[in-house]
Amino acid sequence: MDISKIDYMGHSENHTDIKLKDIDALIKNTEDLLEKLMKKTTELPKVDKDGQSECPFAENLFAEKDEHVETAVRNLKEMRGYLAQLEKLIERHHHNLDQIRSDSSALQQNSIKEDYAFAEFSQEFYYKRDLQRRKMLQHLITWTEKILTLARAKKFPGKKPKKSFRLPPPLPGSMVSSEVAAPTHPAPFVKAPMGPPLNNEIKSLMSVVPVGGKLAI
Repeated sequence: MDISKIDYMGHSENHTDIKLKDIDALIKNTEDLLEKLMKKTTELPKVDKDGQSECPFAENLFAEKDEHVETAVRNLKEMRGYLAQLEKLIERHHHNLDQIRSDSSALQQNSIKEDYAFAEFSQEFYYKRDLQRRKMLQHLITWTEKILTLARAKKFPGKKPKKSFRLPPPLPGSMVSSEVAAPTHPAPFVKAPMGPPLNNEIKSLMSVVPVGGKLAI
């Protein structure tokens, strides 16, 4: 094996590198998105079968939740595509490692042995790094699928909810969170009741699949 044809990212010069920075950016974006989606889902107000609620902007909250669901679905599709590419990259790392180790065992000249030792070290580093990246991606895909199942179960009755206005940010020191701020036209604020079963399921899910891990780079 000609190690000059292997760069220190572990790729043959004839391969096109997948954009690992894009994968890492997608992981971070999806982690942030899922936290927002969980928050919006748990804060949805109770709505009767006719779409009526004590919360004056209930439909708006459901519409915002659905927007996050659509974004999460797109991210999920993108993550699955990257996972397939990452599997091929890891397989290539493993193949290169095996080949380098096999070739170096037959070497006699010390200077060449040193080159192969460095190549092996580099390959092993990137191999383990991308194994960690794959593990994070797999966990995040599972997390996304479960959160989507919970979020989709909370539907606005009878129709697809539409935004009648966009919620403004809260005033400094306000007791109302940015996610459930008062509408443009003042109305009595009623805290959105949250069903205990969904809240308990969210807490249980969070304890099983942690979000926010660190990549080994």
